[in-house]
Amino acid sequence: MEPYILIVDQDKKFLETIQQEHYSRQFKIKFAETGKEAQLFISAKKETLYGIFVNPQIASPSGLSVIKSALIHRPITPIYMLMDKETKLDLSHSELKKIGVRSVLQKPIQLKDMVELLSPILIHFDSKAAIESAKNNRDQIGQEVLTSDPNFTPIRADDFLSGSKSFFDVYVRLSSGRYIKLLQAGDAFTPERLTTYLNKGITYFYIKKEIQQVYLKYCDHITTALLQRNNVSLEIKTSQTLNQGEETFKFFQNQGISEVNLQYATKFVKNVQDLTAQIGLQSEDTFQSLMNDIAAYEHAAGTSAIACLLLKELEIQMDQPVQIVGLASLLHDIGLCQLSENIRHEDENKMTKDELTQYRTHPGLGAKILSNIRGTHPTVLQAIEQHHMRINGKGFPDVKNNHKINKISEIVGISDEFQKIIQINVESESQDNLLQQLERKIFPNFSRQIVYAFRSAFFPKKTH
Repeated sequence: MEPYILIVDQDKKFLETIQQEHYSRQFKIKFAETGKEAQLFISAKKETLYGIFVNPQIASPSGLSVIKSALIHRPITPIYMLMDKETKLDLSHSELKKIGVRSVLQKPIQLKDMVELLSPILIHFDSKAAIESAKNNRDQIGQEVLTSDPNFTPIRADDFLSGSKSFFDVYVRLSSGRYIKLLQAGDAFTPERLTTYLNKGITYFYIKKEIQQVYLKYCDHITTALLQRNNVSLEIKTSQTLNQGEETFKFFQNQGISEVNLQYATKFVKNVQDLTAQIGLQSEDTFQSLMNDIAAYEHAAGTSAIACLLLKELEIQMDQPVQIVGLASLLHDIGLCQLSENIRHEDENKMTKDELTQYRTHPGLGAKILSNIRGTHPTVLQAIEQHHMRINGKGFPDVKNNHKINKISEIVGISDEFQKIIQINVESESQDNLLQQLERKIFPNFSRQIVYAFRSAFFPKKTH
């Protein structure tokens, strides 16, 4: 099975040049022109990756988001940064080193120069054939098993073919369920040793989740530092500090939302992310599932940004209600993480009756998950449980007689609906058509106060 080199850059001429130069049969090249495309390839874990070359100016989402995704899903794969001549990212060499970036490469650069960086580690190994032959092997060391142990994270064993020094202590899981340490942090597998493990049919090694979190937190620290630097443009701040939600922010910019409000929304989303850590949510498996699901977390961050600007228009500024809306909007769909993947990402209008029944359990599931987190405010639970309820009786679960829908639930609900429409229509719909869609499909389901504030926040020129 041929391994891949991932090149993430939105410069089509550069990608075409690299493609024309590609000559090696030792590896394939995967080109990604958006951050999302790169993240999906990285997180799928279907292919062996020898190296990742990423331009920090990549959009939807940003280069730092791609690097963070690699730290989560491919922590052993070497990462290199591709820099355009006119671009300067205000990060020091030591800062980049700490988030796993080996070096910065100035464009223009040829494929052969990129390959030379990896050439000492380009090891040929037919992992597919080895796994097939290992089916008859009774040696149980490192049996192909995915652990449910929350303290360990599985890593594809053939990712270590890169020959990279590991940031982490590496373990193998025995059939008894015990873990044995194989590799010290800072060391690398020799080709012969790794080949022996792969020939035994070992598909996954394991690293301790708590140690991996240190690197992810540092990645977040880097993005926070960017926010505080005056010499960095708002465009870079917006693109680099949000792990997801960039489509929503692009819409804000196109709508003429002021720079002050854009900065406010950017900081709001980051503050909500920090709040999830403070209350201990980030160590929960379900929250990790939400963060690692690229599409789901993009929607969550975008919904939170919309809710934040709606709060500002409603002049809700006290700390507690702001925090409640922040958490409820970011986590409103956390219940979907307990449903099958095909339901999580399916269009509601295309679901079968059984799928729709399961899908409609997610508000209750989400409230139940968070009710087990100590310190979660009851209004957060109520808002999540009600975010699909509507004042005119539509939505789900059914609105019971005399059952009042909380205003915060309405804020989360309309933000959720709007973010979905942005995702679908931001490239194809004009402002007029988008507003017409909202007036026809969305506004009748919400109270006048919420609708007026919404129009004032996002369509100020058309408020009447």
